[in-house]
Amino acid sequence: MKHVSPQQVLGASTDELDHRFKGMDASQRETLMKDMQMEDDALVPYLEHAQLDHWYQAAMDLAKQDFTDEVNEETNKGDKMKLVALQLEEIEKDLRAKSREEAEDLLHSQEPRKGAGKKKFTKSNRRALNKADHH
Repeated sequence: MKHVSPQQVLGASTDELDHRFKGMDASQRETLMKDMQMEDDALVPYLEHAQLDHWYQAAMDLAKQDFTDEVNEETNKGDKMKLVALQLEEIEKDLRAKSREEAEDLLHSQEPRKGAGKKKFTKSNRRALNKADHH
């Protein structure tokens, strides 16, 4: 849809109707064109005295700025989401590495860790640790 200023609509369909109205009866077309001329006559004072074109342009400029601001805000939100996702990936990577390192240290240690009791590592414990490393 194209936006049209009040000045641009002045005179629309006062001399000749659009092709959409060709099928109408001639008297109906004439009545419609008279109605359009009355609308033009009512519009002229607003254009001349109330600066309607100025108000129209100001509203268009504001709408364009609002749209641009909204697009920029959405773009900034998207950029922030990407940054948070990258940070989360890095944290998860560090946690996996730390967990793996702790598991390997525990697996290869000669003495049980404090608080770990005297539990020995069996094949099933090692399989569980290896399985945890792969996830």
